[in-house]
Amino acid sequence: MPSKNPLEIKEAQYDAVVCGGGIPGVCAAIAAARAGIKVALTEQRPILGGNSSSFALVPPHGAASMWHNRMAREGGLLEELLMEYAYRSPFADNRRIWDLILSEWCEREPNLDLYLNTRVDGVETRDNRIESVQITQASTEISYSLDARVFVDATGDGYVAASAGADSRIGREGKTDLGERLAPDQGDSKTLPCALYMVAQKRSRPVPFVPPAWATVHEDCSAFPHRPHSVEKFASGKSLNEDGSAIQLFWWFSLGGERNTIKDSETIYTELVQEAIGVWDHLKNRCTQETREALECYEAVWWSPFPLRRESRRVLGDYMLVEDDIFNPKLFEDRIGYGGWPVDVHPPEGIRSQEPPCDQTFVNELYSLPFRMMYSRNVDNLMLAGRCISASHVAMGSIRVMNTLGAAAEAVGIAAAICVERETIPRNVAKERMHELQQRLLKEDAHIIQLKNQDPLDLALQAQATANSALQYRSENPDGFLELAYDLAQQVPVNSGRVDTVSILVKSENAETTSLAGKVFLSKKLARFDGSEAIRSFDVAIESGEEKWIDIAVNTDIPEDQLLWVAVEKRPGIYWGYSREEAFNSRFAVQFFGERVALPSHGLARVAPRDNNWFPINHNGRLPAEVHRWIDQTIGIEYDRKVRATLCHKLSPEPEPYTARNAINGVSRAEDWPNIWISNPDEALPQSLTLSWEKPKTISEIRLTFDTDLCAPDRCYGWPREAHRFVFPVPECVKAYRVSASRGNGWEEVLRVDDNYNRRRVHTLDSAIEASQLRITVLSTHGSPSARLYEIRVY
Repeated sequence: MPSKNPLEIKEAQYDAVVCGGGIPGVCAAIAAARAGIKVALTEQRPILGGNSSSFALVPPHGAASMWHNRMAREGGLLEELLMEYAYRSPFADNRRIWDLILSEWCEREPNLDLYLNTRVDGVETRDNRIESVQITQASTEISYSLDARVFVDATGDGYVAASAGADSRIGREGKTDLGERLAPDQGDSKTLPCALYMVAQKRSRPVPFVPPAWATVHEDCSAFPHRPHSVEKFASGKSLNEDGSAIQLFWWFSLGGERNTIKDSETIYTELVQEAIGVWDHLKNRCTQETREALECYEAVWWSPFPLRRESRRVLGDYMLVEDDIFNPKLFEDRIGYGGWPVDVHPPEGIRSQEPPCDQTFVNELYSLPFRMMYSRNVDNLMLAGRCISASHVAMGSIRVMNTLGAAAEAVGIAAAICVERETIPRNVAKERMHELQQRLLKEDAHIIQLKNQDPLDLALQAQATANSALQYRSENPDGFLELAYDLAQQVPVNSGRVDTVSILVKSENAETTSLAGKVFLSKKLARFDGSEAIRSFDVAIESGEEKWIDIAVNTDIPEDQLLWVAVEKRPGIYWGYSREEAFNSRFAVQFFGERVALPSHGLARVAPRDNNWFPINHNGRLPAEVHRWIDQTIGIEYDRKVRATLCHKLSPEPEPYTARNAINGVSRAEDWPNIWISNPDEALPQSLTLSWEKPKTISEIRLTFDTDLCAPDRCYGWPREAHRFVFPVPECVKAYRVSASRGNGWEEVLRVDDNYNRRRVHTLDSAIEASQLRITVLSTHGSPSARLYEIRVY
């Protein structure tokens, strides 16, 4: 008698179907739903988040590259989620809370249906298009056929794409295939290895560990070359809570990249567990006495229930991102996201390799991601989100981190909405609708490098902005003096107008009078000398033992807001004063002609190629080891993080780079210009910014973008938190504010918020108002004495 099929068959119609509920899939689905189309999000596991979830515990990194890059943390939906996690999980890295937040954010959207515990069984295609995907929800014994106009493969492994016949590849390209110097000499089928994490919990008494017979035996520490694992590695960053009673081990538990990470997944996982249990046995029973004693009361209580893939199938789009796009960044016309994580490649054999566990080349600048890499080149209505996007193996080493992929996926979600609204396909969006896509992304607080808000409906762009105070640019009070052991330079934001003099604070410890020479340059790029000739040179004498301000005559008109460098030549025995308080969006640099070899980071670290010898100290990337040690021994480097300091200087007249007009200049974070209003900290809060129009405007929505310190790393976990420069609530963030409108009969309060901790707030008014002026008054912050506002939009 034939068996009965208990599956119930159902059909559903959507505008877009997103398959895969990791961070990229969640971002794509929510973005599409918020854009107004009907969306289905399917996920094979019972929780969202993919490798960032409580099932995997992988840190969701991004362009901030932990601490290496400045003003780089992703905005938009990811920042919204990150701040909520920091708010709800203040004392531990509790990923169950993260799971709940992702689920809640999806369930809030009326246009989004969530299908958990669903496996993609196959796809139906016709004429190079996907018509439907078939999924099975094992928990309910229901099989669905989901029809849609647009589909998004966010499965990680490109399963939907492969089922639809999309062009793809697995493995590493050779050096000459795409002109990539970091590629192997010959291409092969190898990938980055799969990983596994382990959690150990501290008990009130010693907990012995008896390894199972199948665990790998690691007799001594030489079994782990280049893989630090002694007790000091647990002191900072491996703790999951404040008291260190829960610790997480180790990102270098990895292997399997020399095999097919999809087809050989089960075997790879079995061997990962054997290796991880073997490492725990080594730490508990065979490692140094100090480590054994430190872990005496710890018990291994959890490890990843599946292999954590870094790379598998990569789907080919109309563009493939390659190494040159990362180290020589291009402003693609269709740019929709950005990256900044180092090119981080691992030996395919993982823990079984004698090579360092990773080889990281750190970037000098953030780089753009083109939309053309986010859709299939031969399946017309298939877009891509997550690590299956169109990139070479080397480029995948940088863009594969979850926050970078999530931010790009937000663009995919909005593009899906445009496809539905305009009855078109992704390729035509790239050709014909990029301005619309980019402007809609900016409106949602996504960051696109060097692209401004040009929304014709934004009334704020038509207004005049004034404030009752603004921070004066100053860096005059020294905390110490830095010897001119190298050429040093300080960069300053200067607004349009005139610069008469630049002054620097120096002192001499030489026995004789010393000549001090240097030059003044103008620049348009933050932390870069962009090839311009010096506008002034100087050569002055410093007497023995003298400490003084040197005035450098500049006498130059500045036609537009830009940057000014004052560079001083190497002079042993002469010292330049410095402040440990960094002037916002300033940079200082060292000219270095020595060996460009970086200190190790997590494994092998490399300095990215650079077209000159100036190394910004407090900007992006990693410093040469000699410079790093010198800065550490002089100014000091905490936790191996970025120095935030300024070489003492002053300008006449004083520049005004933090005025109210920044809040309506179209850029919602600091780039080459600060792009922020900062009130004068010497004038107590409340402080206010006012928009004024010549004629009254009809206002129904107000969007505010505050400062949540995008220079802080892309993680809000790990203890001590100071090691990661993440403090929550963010002191610079506005806590309480009100918005008032001038409606002819004086000022009327429109809204008030007393407990904000988010970067972006969108206020839709119950009914539209007519006003000729709109004022935001900052009543308090979470610690900063200044009000700080990046952008105000009015609709």
